[in-house]
Amino acid sequence: MKQCIAALLSLVSLSSIAAEVPVIELDGAPVKLTIDDFSPITKRFGPRDAIVGYEALIDVNSDSPLSQLIIESDGLLKTKWYAANFGVTTRFYCSGTPVAMSKAFGYRDLRKVVYAEPHVEEIRYDIATCSQLKIEITKDGSLSRQFYTQIESIEFNVSLSGNQQGEAE
Repeated sequence: MKQCIAALLSLVSLSSIAAEVPVIELDGAPVKLTIDDFSPITKRFGPRDAIVGYEALIDVNSDSPLSQLIIESDGLLKTKWYAANFGVTTRFYCSGTPVAMSKAFGYRDLRKVVYAEPHVEEIRYDIATCSQLKIEITKDGSLSRQFYTQIESIEFNVSLSGNQQGEAE
């Protein structure tokens, strides 16, 4: 009986922990994402898993087919000071189709950390629909370098806008 109650309580707590997928309105306010909105991407590194990147899924609220899609995003990736020399590639996918990419670098300069700031402004005319936006951040370099580059904070502002088919541009 105690095992059944414990199992039930763990299921209830797991369902409350499950994060909601953020929703972005087409032509709406920017969505603010933090590290809590991203899931780690891992690869095996010796006896452990190395976090080699992060990904976030954002539902897009748009019912009509698009004639153009404008993606605007700026981000800030903070690392521990000793791992500040790093590069990241940020990719954006709309319903599985690659739509934008950015490379950014963090570094140390005169004992100060300069954080990586991925930035995207992209207009696409070949995207008919976008029901889900995926943001994928991958650390550049070898698996060892990816393992030791520990990202402490992720902050992203993302907005989507566009013309529905039939609207004047």
